[in-house]
Amino acid sequence: MTKVFKRLMIPEGYSWKSVPNHHKDHYWRQWKVYFRWDDAIPEDLIRAAYDTHAGTRYTALMHKLKKNRVQPVYVTDEAWRRYLEYWESEDFLARSRQATTNRNTEVEGPGTGPSKHGGGSVSFVTTNERLTDSSKTPPTVNELYLHLHTVNHDGMTFIDTRSERFYDRLGGDVGEATQATPDQSVDDEAVYLNVAGECPKGRVYGLGSLGRKKRRYANPGASTSQMPEMVPRAEFDIVAEQLRKVMEFMHQHLGMNVDGAQPISDHDHHHHHHHHHHHHHHHHLMTSKQPQIDPADPPQ
Repeated sequence: MTKVFKRLMIPEGYSWKSVPNHHKDHYWRQWKVYFRWDDAIPEDLIRAAYDTHAGTRYTALMHKLKKNRVQPVYVTDEAWRRYLEYWESEDFLARSRQATTNRNTEVEGPGTGPSKHGGGSVSFVTTNERLTDSSKTPPTVNELYLHLHTVNHDGMTFIDTRSERFYDRLGGDVGEATQATPDQSVDDEAVYLNVAGECPKGRVYGLGSLGRKKRRYANPGASTSQMPEMVPRAEFDIVAEQLRKVMEFMHQHLGMNVDGAQPISDHDHHHHHHHHHHHHHHHHLMTSKQPQIDPADPPQ
């Protein structure tokens, strides 16, 4: 199926949705040259399953191109330029959406106000390293928190009341700990972790990904699992799931063979199986036949 796409990659085909219907029809006609199915099955049902499957495979192909960013021979310069433009805007939108989400998450429940700090997109870890550079000793958790949660990092004017309230609670906890054990230096990180508690995704409130790092020292028993991938579940997984349902339906109600068409030539055979280890949930619906090339619509 991917081979059919590669014969004609169009500039506006940066996503399956954006491929015009007449081009989708063209792909379908090309594909039909190679496969046939039981005549008892209505063509529109096959077409529906094909569309879902084609969408999945096309998305996977574009995803691979986007990841590699190397123009293949089957993509024209004009098409490649359009794809690159689209990917740039897609990445930009994803970044701004993520930033908005980060700014507006109400980690302490609805109504408590979003979790804010004056960090922009510089990571907390970088901030920690910068502060370390400027004063030559690693900043305490409290210093880091003050730096991040005060306007222009002045250490005095809190970004919002929630940040101020939290800092006050921090101070109180440090005081209590000092009175209880005057002979020991206070582990301010342990105090911070105590006040902050756990946030979703195993982060500590107010310190972003650094909370994850800091926790390692403050509580050696705590598990420091790797940060999970922040990528949302790929669109084509969902599509593949729909296809699986269509296929199950066909298998049960139409006694259709879903175990897979054999591609007609060795080249094709290799090509299709090349994809199977990536997409083992994609079965070919069709039984193979010798190609009946329609002279009006020869494969290119």
